[in-house]
Amino acid sequence: MVYICIPSRDEDRTVGVLLWKIRKVMTDLGRDFHVIVLDDGSRDGTRALLEKYKRVLPLTVISEKESIGYGRAVEKLLRTASGHTRYPKRDAIVTMQGDFTEHPDHLPSLVKSFEGGADIVYGEAASAADSPPLAVRLAHRIARMILGRRLGDATPGDPLQGYRAYRAIVVRKALRDAGNGPLIGTDGWAANAELMNVLTPHARRVATVPLEKRYDMRRRPTRVRVLATIRQILRLRRAFPRPAAILAAALALAGPVSGSAQQGMLVLDSLTAGSHKVGNVPFAPGEEMRFSLRAGILGGGEARMTVGEVDTLNGFSTYPVQWRIEASALGIGMDEKFYSWLDTESLISRRFVKDQHTAGRKRYREFDFYPEQRLVHRIDYDTTFALPTALPLDDISFVYFARTLPLEVGETYTFSRFYKDDGNPITLKVLRKDRMEVPAGAFNTIVVQPILPDNNLFASGAEAEIHFSDDERRLVVFMRADPGIIWPTIEMKLEGAEPAALGHAEGPEPRQPGAPR
Repeated sequence: MVYICIPSRDEDRTVGVLLWKIRKVMTDLGRDFHVIVLDDGSRDGTRALLEKYKRVLPLTVISEKESIGYGRAVEKLLRTASGHTRYPKRDAIVTMQGDFTEHPDHLPSLVKSFEGGADIVYGEAASAADSPPLAVRLAHRIARMILGRRLGDATPGDPLQGYRAYRAIVVRKALRDAGNGPLIGTDGWAANAELMNVLTPHARRVATVPLEKRYDMRRRPTRVRVLATIRQILRLRRAFPRPAAILAAALALAGPVSGSAQQGMLVLDSLTAGSHKVGNVPFAPGEEMRFSLRAGILGGGEARMTVGEVDTLNGFSTYPVQWRIEASALGIGMDEKFYSWLDTESLISRRFVKDQHTAGRKRYREFDFYPEQRLVHRIDYDTTFALPTALPLDDISFVYFARTLPLEVGETYTFSRFYKDDGNPITLKVLRKDRMEVPAGAFNTIVVQPILPDNNLFASGAEAEIHFSDDERRLVVFMRADPGIIWPTIEMKLEGAEPAALGHAEGPEPRQPGAPR
């Protein structure tokens, strides 16, 4: 869940359009979201407008009769969002302005960097569609001059920037430390600098993403007061720890990692970091395979496997991949999502997430892998255990890894590379070559039997099969698996694939998938 928090005062000319744009961006992104707006004593039509939007959006409105100021408004929004979340270790809290200078189009960058492992993502103004007002330029420049030495390189360059994403658990920890006292004692933009100071020590990783400020879309004069902001920044200066203290706190939270990874975890998790070396593999960013699904005799549904844009995780270039299964049988529902981040050079797994909802039962597990230290960090339990291999694979990454193998009929490939001891060894038996007709067309295939001892779908005795296309793409054409006692055997048949047109041999024309949902 992404909670989007907006302090608003007299913004009736922009806040409605802003909310509608947020809805479109988050719907296109495919993430659950909830907007929380604090109406800070507006005297125009803001409050009435927000009431109308509550009927059509996932929106909570907090109304103040008199203005409480930006700092207290942001704190109240953070307290509300952190109180709403049921999953503080995975939910995000985003703060942004209500005047449209911070555009919703940048939400995907913030969210994806957050999902890549950053506990705090700071939006860094890289450009502006229109020249910022003089007061804004002065305030930003002077704040950086005053706090620059204290900030060092461990935090982003603009302490006044308020467009950010926080992991909910970070906010909760800071609120716990504050006790009965306020989290923020300053007002105006200086409150963003104070938040940086109180939240960053609780973050394992901090990232930045570039954004374009849209001063051309604001419909009122700036409210920045340069002298007041400078006075507040000067008062904050003594509270900021020196860079060595920031680095020490972040490293202590992050645990033991290699020197090259430390820098990436602290600062360089941005989606825009550098160029990425892409290995010679049969898949690429943007690939999507869509499947029809049959569960036993009476059940059905759909599934898809996707490869996202190359991302940076813990300082390493990765392919984010996802496998989602949505089905029902005899009134029992299944919605299972598996996520893996594959190192682009070695195809080892750097992170793995299971988010399973089956028969009313919910299970969520999230793991970070540190093969250089042979450690696994289970994020949802905040525990660590030994990694049995320096080349870890997980429940989904092994499928993509298998696509890179020669897959000679009669061969058996055995790897002790599963991230848990009781999941080893991973066995891939190449059974035969076959010809398979599916909704996407007719394919020559290579049939593989996967065996993963600690996996319900591919456990020994489950008689699972994967049919890979017998060409350089190694598409998953057909899959049969056994989810366990509650569910019957499921079969997945390829309906379409993107971005390339599908090949086929003497079969019907491949059926192209519909628009992504």
